[in-house]
This record gives sequence, structure tokens and C-alpha cells, in this order.
Amino acid sequence: MSLSGEVEEVASFYESKDLDEIRKSILKRAKKRNTIGLLPRQTAVETIYYDFLKWSIKHSKSPESSLEEEKRAVFIVEKEASIEAHAQYIRSKLPGVTCSTDSLGKLRKDARQPDVLVTTSQLFLKALSQSIHRMEQFHAIILEDVQPIRNQGCNSYLPIVQVITDFYLTTLESLRPRIFAIAMSSTLSSEEFDSRLLRLELTLNCITYGVSKERREEITSLPDRPNESVVLYDADPDPKPLKTVLYKKLLGIDPEMKIERKFFQAADVAASKLGSCASDLVWKLALKEIEAEIPTWHEDDDSDPSQGIRIRIRDVIRNWTFSMPNLNPSAHGFNVNRKFLRLVQILESCEGYGNSFSGIIFVQHRSVAYVLTEMLRMLNDKLPFVRPFAASDNLDFRAQQNLFSNFANERYNVMVATKSIDDLGLPQAYDLFDGQISHAYAAHVHAEGEPVNTSRPAQQ
Repeated sequence: MSLSGEVEEVASFYESKDLDEIRKSILKRAKKRNTIGLLPRQTAVETIYYDFLKWSIKHSKSPESSLEEEKRAVFIVEKEASIEAHAQYIRSKLPGVTCSTDSLGKLRKDARQPDVLVTTSQLFLKALSQSIHRMEQFHAIILEDVQPIRNQGCNSYLPIVQVITDFYLTTLESLRPRIFAIAMSSTLSSEEFDSRLLRLELTLNCITYGVSKERREEITSLPDRPNESVVLYDADPDPKPLKTVLYKKLLGIDPEMKIERKFFQAADVAASKLGSCASDLVWKLALKEIEAEIPTWHEDDDSDPSQGIRIRIRDVIRNWTFSMPNLNPSAHGFNVNRKFLRLVQILESCEGYGNSFSGIIFVQHRSVAYVLTEMLRMLNDKLPFVRPFAASDNLDFRAQQNLFSNFANERYNVMVATKSIDDLGLPQAYDLFDGQISHAYAAHVHAEGEPVNTSRPAQQ
């Protein structure tokens, strides 16, 4: 999409304090082409969506409309919990306008096409994928707030990005619905238009209204450099992970954790950071160290009770069947947390880099680094292009040099690290800790990439 010549320059647009005039200007532009409008976040209901919706429905039914069949609008809201509230507001404020909703348990084709469908981007993507809806059935797509999309760097795993890429852009241009989006901002200023908003424009096939030609050229001319993106993930329903069967069995052998306390603690940390699968894998990875602590002459010697406990722990681990990471949240055997699930989705979106892909995942704990590496290896069928290894400060110099050499020659392409590393491809901060991003930026960037921080749960 060419951006040159497409933007109407409004020098005093952001200087105006009259929000009603700003809304009118945005709305006027939205009637002509795909538009992103910048508006301040406020507590009152934002009416511009409904003004555009009213116009779009009326226009689609007018004699002057070029539409050959009756179409409808789709209003995509942020949260499923707010779907019904928006639908009720539309019914009350737009008399005569019919409205239907999609929810997780009710994806269906309506016998009679309503004027408006209210849904979320995830549900809309699912409905399009299942051919419940078709893109050409809509005359308008209204997006409640695209600021979160911008803040997450328009990553390809986001549902709305998939909707645009897989369904909108693959539809004949003459059959595509008009897109109208609002980016809610804490400050209404031309400085809001930055490289992330430019990327949002390209992703949504829209133009941000009210941005001067000079400002756009200033941003376009900036060098393409890495930016940190904070990626949200759903909070786990139960933030305190349950103890696994293996954990309880080993705790029964060593109830006071006097013999293998550090591994119990590592299992607790792994469970909180990655899920129950990781908790069990701590013991699998610890087996060699536990075996090394058992002198051969103690095998049949009962004189040392601690060694007897250690032997029993070893035997349980040896005979245990360890589960693969289960990434299906609705499955009974779901054994990873939402944070790890989001990390896998991010890595999946990087498959298009091909052989040029390389990345670093920063974590806080050494035990998490090793277990995370093991889990990624176990997902080889889902992430066949990912070849991970763990790098931590407990390795000797020669071992570190060998690992980094293998990373440089592409035997490995994902480093799970507990300290700053120089060669950065796509750094992903899984556990944010003070100063690590500055360490990353202080290093020399050899390949194109974008640091991604998955350290914050979504507040929903």
C-alpha cells in the first residue's frame, strides 16, 4: 500500500481542544477510505463507533450503493465479556438496527442476516476459518481499540492480524469491507504517530487521520532498528500451580526436603514459570546429579539413612514416565501455563524467517533455562525449526565457547540465557529483570530482530 499522497495534512488537528470537531473530521475521512482515528481515552462511552456504524448501514442500503447483495457490519470489541453490553447499546441508540453476537459457545450462521455482528477478533477469526462468515458478507469492520495491537508490534499471531492477512487481503479489493479503527491514547499529540503506528497502518491497510506529511516522512526515514514489544498473555485461572503426582511422591520420601531441597525448590520455580510439565522435568534433568551423589558402596548399605532416601528418589525418577508438554488449554492434560503457551505462539510466528532465524530467550533462573530448553526440544514436531540450548554462568569457559560457536555456525539457533549475550537475533525476555534490556541494546545487533518481552499477563 502506497502511503505517499494518501494523507490529508491537518496542521492544527491535534491543537484543537474541541473533541466533537476532531470526531467529525475523523468520521468524514472514514467515509472515504480505511481509517485509524486517534482519540483520547476517557471514561464516557465513545460515540464515534456508533456514528460511523449508523452511516455505514444507511449507506449500504441506499440506492446509490454499489453493493449487489445485502451485507452487514462487524463490530470487533476487545473482550468477550463486553460483547453483550455493546450489542445492547447499539440496539438502544440505533432504533431499527438489528444486532447479533458471537460468543465462545455460540458460533453460528444467522438465518436472517442482522445489520451488525458484535464479536471479538479471536471469535471472528474462528468463524471465518470455519466458513461460518465470509469477508465479502460485510460492508464495514469496526475495531474498538487498536492500541493493544500497536503496543504488541502487530505480531502475526494476533487474531486480528490473522484476520487481515488471511481473509481481508485475500478478498478481491472491490469486495473488501471498509475498516474503521480507533486508537485510544493517553495524550492527543502528533508525537503519537511513531514507527509502531506506521506498522499498524500497514498491517490494517489503513491510514491514520490527522498526521502531517512532514511527521510521516520523519518517521518513514528513521532507520529500521529493533524495538521492544511487550506481549500480553492470559493470566492462569489458578495462579498457584498444583503439586504434581511425581512431586507428591518424592515429597513422601523426603517430607522435610532435607536431602534434595534444591531440586524441590527448582521444581516449585519451574511450575510457577512454565507449568506442571516443567516441574516434573526438573527431576528428570536432576537424575544424573542425584546418581552422582550416591557412592556405589552405599547401594546395599543401610548405615546412612540420607543415602537410602536418595536411592529411593533416584529409583522413582528412573521408573517415571514423563509427559510431553500439552498445549491445549481445554484438555484435561494441559500441563503448561499461559505464559509458556504465548512463547510458543511467538516462536511459531518466526518460522517465516527460515534459516536466518536466531534468538535469545532471557530468563531469571538457571533451572528454568534448562527446563525451558528441554520443553522446546520436546516440541520438535510443532517447532521443527527451533534448535535450542541453555547458556548459564555455571558453565566453564571452554563449554561456553563451544556453545557459542555452535550458535554462530547455526547448529543451534535459540539460546536460553540467564545473562547478557552479545550476538542478538530476536531476543525474547521471558522473565524481565532489571537492566537486561539495556544489556541487550548495549550489544551489537548482527541480524534484524525485535526484542519481545513476555513478562506481563493480560489484565482480563
